[in-house]
Amino acid sequence: MGPPYDDALLSAKQIGPDSWLYITEYQGGATVSDVYRYYLSAELKTEPLKALGHIAPFLTADTADAKVNKWGNRVSINLSGKVYQFTSSVFYTSDGIAMTPSIDFTSRTP
Repeated sequence: MGPPYDDALLSAKQIGPDSWLYITEYQGGATVSDVYRYYLSAELKTEPLKALGHIAPFLTADTADAKVNKWGNRVSINLSGKVYQFTSSVFYTSDGIAMTPSIDFTSRTP
């Protein structure tokens, strides 16, 4: 698989010792609404955009400004904007250890 959708990597941020947040932006052009996809994963050291092609986003929204924090096994997300898709079911491995964080999600329409 290749890069997800027609996206560009917008952000890669470590949010915990074993967890990274990746945000991609859809490159559909001026006539397409803003679409941002959020992924949780272990660090993707080489070709992160290509690796994201094998992972489903846990959140798709019209903003890249969601506040995402992680404490232990809990991930907290606060977003002000339109949500296109969300799932609280996330699974990934970090150094061979299965990670299944609990996700708290708050969304507000601006």
